[in-house]
Amino acid sequence: TAFSGNNSLLQEFQEKMGIQINWQELLTKEETYFIVVIISLVAILLWLLFVKVSSKRK
Repeated sequence: TAFSGNNSLLQEFQEKMGIQINWQELLTKEETYFIVVIISLVAILLWLLFVKVSSKRK
């Protein structure tokens, strides 16, 4: 995670947000993989739409 090297920053962030973050319990490896796949598919679909729209304008 972005905070892994800096515990004081993480604690400060959690206090400001009023939450306790525990990424390991929040996301299993399968869920993380699933999210990455979905984000990739969405990015590809958006790119394909963008390419089609820009090619129609020419």
